[in-house]
Amino acid sequence: MTASLMTPLAQNNSHIYGLIYSYTSGQLTVSPSLQFTHVPKDTGIGLLNSASTYGVALSTKFVFNTYWSIAGRA
Repeated sequence: MTASLMTPLAQNNSHIYGLIYSYTSGQLTVSPSLQFTHVPKDTGIGLLNSASTYGVALSTKFVFNTYWSIAGRA
């Protein structure tokens, strides 16, 4: 089976772009990320309009010692 049979047409014909940065200072790591997706109009497969989405995330981690750390994501 090919991906086009398993994945919805809009997702299988989209473009995804991501930008991720990671900053570490001592025991703290902060990683913000941005994502952009775009599905172009394609009447041949039933996509009558184009569509786009944006996403933003922030991941953090703090290390207390060799055995303990805490992380969060929003």
